[in-house]
Amino acid sequence: MAVTVAILKERFAGETRVAASPETVKKLIGLGLEIVVEAGAGLTAAVPDADYEAAGAKIAKTAKDALKSADVVLKVRRPDDAEIAALWRATASHTLENGPTGNPTRDAKTVEKPIRKAVVKMFKQFPHPK
Repeated sequence: MAVTVAILKERFAGETRVAASPETVKKLIGLGLEIVVEAGAGLTAAVPDADYEAAGAKIAKTAKDALKSADVVLKVRRPDDAEIAALWRATASHTLENGPTGNPTRDAKTVEKPIRKAVVKMFKQFPHPK
């Protein structure tokens, strides 16, 4: 069974980045991962859904749909409360944002989710963009 990675739309006001480009999606698929992208996730970064589909990703209508089978969630910012609630127990959240959110309750909810250590170890091989 392949590891499924969900790439979600950023909901933080003013955030225009997306957690992965179509090129990155293609590389992750080449490593044997399944990629699900929330519809519109790349629009603020000028990346249409069609580019993700061309790279081999599946497009989910909503964040909740994208998270249904996700083992890993890629985001620029930390997941919001609704996204955290939709995570299933084995999901690992990997964000580009470092440090606490300033919301101790949200940080605790994110940390409470068990993490598949092998998946996290695999993702550490990818450098963070500067």
